[in-house]
Amino acid sequence: MLVNLCDYKQSVTLIANSGVQFLDFGLTPQESAHYGRFVRKTANGPLLRLDFDLTNGRYTLPGRAGGQPEVVKPESTQTLHYSLDVLDGIWLPLPFLRFNPPRTFIDGPDNWARIQVRKLSEPDSAGNTHRITLAFDSQLAKNMPAALAPCENDLLNGTRFALAWRDEEVADFLDQTWIDGWLRESFLQYASQVENRSEQAIQQALRSFEYQAHWLNLLTLLGEQLTVPEVKFVTHTLSTPAIPVDLILDVGNTHTCGVLIEDHGDANDGLRQTAELQVRSLSEPQYLNDPLFTSRVEFSEARFGKQHFSVESGRDDAFVWPSIVRVGDEARALAMQRVGTEGSSGISSPRRYLWDETPALQGLAF
Repeated sequence: MLVNLCDYKQSVTLIANSGVQFLDFGLTPQESAHYGRFVRKTANGPLLRLDFDLTNGRYTLPGRAGGQPEVVKPESTQTLHYSLDVLDGIWLPLPFLRFNPPRTFIDGPDNWARIQVRKLSEPDSAGNTHRITLAFDSQLAKNMPAALAPCENDLLNGTRFALAWRDEEVADFLDQTWIDGWLRESFLQYASQVENRSEQAIQQALRSFEYQAHWLNLLTLLGEQLTVPEVKFVTHTLSTPAIPVDLILDVGNTHTCGVLIEDHGDANDGLRQTAELQVRSLSEPQYLNDPLFTSRVEFSEARFGKQHFSVESGRDDAFVWPSIVRVGDEARALAMQRVGTEGSSGISSPRRYLWDETPALQGLAF
């Protein structure tokens, strides 16, 4: 089932060092006749998105230091809907940076946020045609530059993070080799494998930095058509201690369910402090398992984008998911994708093996 959406407040808190956390949005993208015009900053990039001045009917770049906008002729055009097709289902780096109000962005962190957009097969109950998932790695860096990941000082100082999406806000972020390479490789896979573009057409697209245009269109969508909240970190203190939580799993031969129970001591209030276990699909993060889900498990490494480019940034532990096991509907879907020659990659019913003390001779592959 689709993740239930909620209306976020202006600021959202994340628990520090609590793994990968998600924010979910739904929308029907609105195309504009003047949307998606670009020029290169230099012949070697990066790409800049142009604004449209309704007064004189011309495209402009913002003036420096509050000066007059510069009238510029667009070099390339990419529509929003085409960009969403190109980027559909791909985890991409997201500039969610430290800032001082109202919008003065500070150095980094560059490698702690991801975004994925998905077009739904049919609109959801609210009429949204697309779902957008933001993922944040809440691990605080200890032996790492603050330019790559949030750090202890961000927690102590109450630092706020916000989406950067305007040209001047993302120029340094986009100009990094690992970011450019990530976007470039994602585009090449779509252009060659889905569209079957000729080599000549692909080279022309690379020279015009088309891959950056699609990413900039996505950022503009977030900035203009969604209200993306600010984010800050919190942790337990003497005045706000952590609440102990028990997890009760009922593992059956065919189906499994779970309940989370908070322990408030003398303030316990029965079932009002419980919640059904909800398991998100990491392959299609817009989906959750039903409360009663299949017991099947599959071994599959979770990837939040292109790990080799993430490592190239200087950070090798970003978005490390602690388990190699997928469960429920996602496990069933992964099992159906197997060719059949890889060997056994999962178990249809783990409960059957809980009391089996016989050593297994067959290995598991993933």
